[in-house]
Amino acid sequence: MAPLGLARAVLTTSAAVAAASSQGFTTGAVGADNEGGATNTNHAYAQIDPNSGGDTHTNTTDVSIVTWFRGLPGDMNGGDYGMLWQFVRGDMGSSGTRTIEIFIDRTGSNKKFNAFFIGAGGARTTTKDYTDNSTLDAALLDGEWHCIMLRMSTTGANCEMYLDGADQSISHPSDTSGNIDLDDTDGEWNMSAFSGAFPGAGAAWDIGPTWIYDTAVDFTSSTVRGYYFDSGNTDGYVDGGDDGTAGGAVKPDLYLYNEGSGVENGGNLTATIRDITNGSGSVTDNDNTNGPGSGDTRTSANP
Repeated sequence: MAPLGLARAVLTTSAAVAAASSQGFTTGAVGADNEGGATNTNHAYAQIDPNSGGDTHTNTTDVSIVTWFRGLPGDMNGGDYGMLWQFVRGDMGSSGTRTIEIFIDRTGSNKKFNAFFIGAGGARTTTKDYTDNSTLDAALLDGEWHCIMLRMSTTGANCEMYLDGADQSISHPSDTSGNIDLDDTDGEWNMSAFSGAFPGAGAAWDIGPTWIYDTAVDFTSSTVRGYYFDSGNTDGYVDGGDDGTAGGAVKPDLYLYNEGSGVENGGNLTATIRDITNGSGSVTDNDNTNGPGSGDTRTSANP
């Protein structure tokens, strides 16, 4: 749902940038074998249902996401896909419709960071290509905290991807018709999850504060990027407070953060948040000791 009074305009705002502080984060579990489906043994992830309060996202031509992320190649536990975020309509098995997927792909000749979405005219993927796994790992999977900004648009030229405030010179998809369908009574966001329709995509990433908008955010503006990332701060982290606006950003549909006791939402939509666990897998809620803004670098893979 677009913030009141802003309709479908590209979002910008002006406010004093918040002082940097550190924030907690969420870690999923991929289990011993990530080649199974959604109920894979010991797989665990956080799930956010934005439809539970009688309010939903709006079907839209543009979706914008900012997420803080930390990972190592070993977090994929032998696999070569690693899902950060996923919006699935229907069940998480093979019958679900994957409307949005944000993932790292190290399979075969693919060395990519991808933002995949489906419009009425078909699937489209915004892609950042890397020459090899070493280059990809140095950019994304170095155990340090990174800020990813994405705009997914049915007008391909409007798609944007920024990493730690820097334009990623992405491969733009072609245009597609219709909307990106987020207005669905059984659609849910899944953090570090994978569905039976896309096996092998699980990863035990660390996921920090995340802003999700069902409208366009103008990340081409350095001022706007500064609401989420400031290179002068530790890790570049800008604290969004408890509703995502403390750094100057417009309040999002969902603002997802963790202070060590579970994922919370400070966005405009009411959401039910649950941990999905299988076998001995569990979701780990971490306080701000090693979170974004702390300067911590992780050197060991998550289980």
